[in-house]
Amino acid sequence: MTDAMEFECDVVVIGAGMAGLTVASRLAKCGASVVVLEKSTEIGGTARGSGGYVWTLPDAQIMSRQAASGDPKLQDVIFEEFEALVDWMRALGTQVEGPHAVMSGRGYHVDIIGYLDRCHRAIVSNGGNILRNSRVQGLLTNAGGAVCGAVVVDDADEQVAIRASWIILATGGFTADPGLTEEFIGRRDVPMRVRASKNNVGDGLVLARSVGATTATSSGFYGHMVGTSIPLDDLETMRTYGLYHSDHALLLGRDGFRFVDESLGDHMSVQSDYFVTEGAAALVWDERINRDVVTKPWIQGSPGEDRFAIAREAGARTVKAANLDDLASGLDEWGFDGSRAAETVRKFNSDMESGGIPEPERRHHRSPLAEPPYYVIEVSPAITFPYGGLRVDEHSRVLDARGAPIGGLLAVGSDVGGIMGPDYTGGLCTAGSFAIRAARTVAAGS
Repeated sequence: MTDAMEFECDVVVIGAGMAGLTVASRLAKCGASVVVLEKSTEIGGTARGSGGYVWTLPDAQIMSRQAASGDPKLQDVIFEEFEALVDWMRALGTQVEGPHAVMSGRGYHVDIIGYLDRCHRAIVSNGGNILRNSRVQGLLTNAGGAVCGAVVVDDADEQVAIRASWIILATGGFTADPGLTEEFIGRRDVPMRVRASKNNVGDGLVLARSVGATTATSSGFYGHMVGTSIPLDDLETMRTYGLYHSDHALLLGRDGFRFVDESLGDHMSVQSDYFVTEGAAALVWDERINRDVVTKPWIQGSPGEDRFAIAREAGARTVKAANLDDLASGLDEWGFDGSRAAETVRKFNSDMESGGIPEPERRHHRSPLAEPPYYVIEVSPAITFPYGGLRVDEHSRVLDARGAPIGGLLAVGSDVGGIMGPDYTGGLCTAGSFAIRAARTVAAGS
């Protein structure tokens, strides 16, 4: 790092993921002296494993209905800064396609790896530094309680104090910390698999709490279901093993019954799989869905892939059944109530054909699963990030227990809570929009 035991800069950004690199590059381009502290050897965080879709819900009214647990003032930041974020990506020379439909909203398909690398170059070319293998030990405060720096152990195991006017927390949340996920989400008895960077263990949350920060406990988390036996060893598995088509299929618990309206989306069903079942379920679809949905691109710009074949090759428990009796036999071998499962599928098909109302209700994709063979994967929930985190205001300022901003301390990305829940409003867009807002806050306060 440096032989000096102490030095100064304008801004310290802790974390070099999507949010941290966005705010750091923006500020460096504006002339601020910026130091980014990254505890791993690689920059980019969880965003490197994403599909690069920068999207959100169509408007504030829909967001307030679908993400009713979130703070409307924070949700407004997404809409107010969304286009500025896309403009920034393009200004750096990033390939951006769209806008077009993405999940339940609209957005852009971005060369996310290219964007992260361009942020890196923008930081360095404008005099900033990205210090890898740097572990933040604590925050420095002044006599008035404002945060004014950080104590860091660098890659040579030397302790250095970096004094700065602003500290921006962008450490990726606490997805990989079992204690914090239990605190904010609950249920330690059900294992929660991680489809995110294993470095996201709550560093920002712990640092902020040490100086009096409070938290927002929005319920739930964003994630997807994956084959239960598939190892999630690296970020590539985020894209490869997600079962995004489950909104067209049926989810059955070990008792053989449906437990959720699958048609609301895999990102919603995964929460029910975690909270309602024992953490494992059977995902069932027929040949029509396999042909028309599963092997087709699930979103514009994504490749068409045979998700069943991919899951089977990766080691997931799968069954391809010629009929419902064979499906029942296969599920019996997994410890499910196979006979009840087959009857559930028959009852669902009857309801769909007669216009009946199944239990649970099915709002969308109301077609029977009547074209064998049947495809089955045993699935379990995997988390990308929780909806809880640090409480901030609409300027990205971290708040204390009285609701007052802690001087000099901002938070962005998955370190921020209280924006989403129970529905998902777009991870990359939210991270980037709050990064743009944080840069404005620094510029206004400098």
